Amino acid sequence: MGLSQYDTLGEVLRIADTALHEAKATPSQAFVIYEQRMTRRAKKQLSLDTELRQALAREEFVPFFQPILALEDGRVHGVEVLARKGPPFSQCVSLHC
Repeated sequence: MGLSQYDTLGEVLRIADTALHEAKATPSQAFVIYEQRMTRRAKKQLSLDTELRQALAREEFVPFFQPILALEDGRVHGVEVLARKGPPFSQCVSLHC
């Protein structure tokens, strides 16, 4: 990695940090060579994380509960929940709403 292709020391450090996280995420790798896809993936993950946190803060998740039934006797043995995210005040398009 030649320093001349980067604008600032901060950019070099950001790239090094991105490569470090990539290496840590892949235990079998002792080192990785930086590729731009690493930055794209990190930005996508950060965007998703931010979107989920904002949706939680705006209470956009709606829980849907479903019983877990035993096939032998049809009795309820538990419950699973699915959290769906939608725009605020959106209409539910399910038969059960």
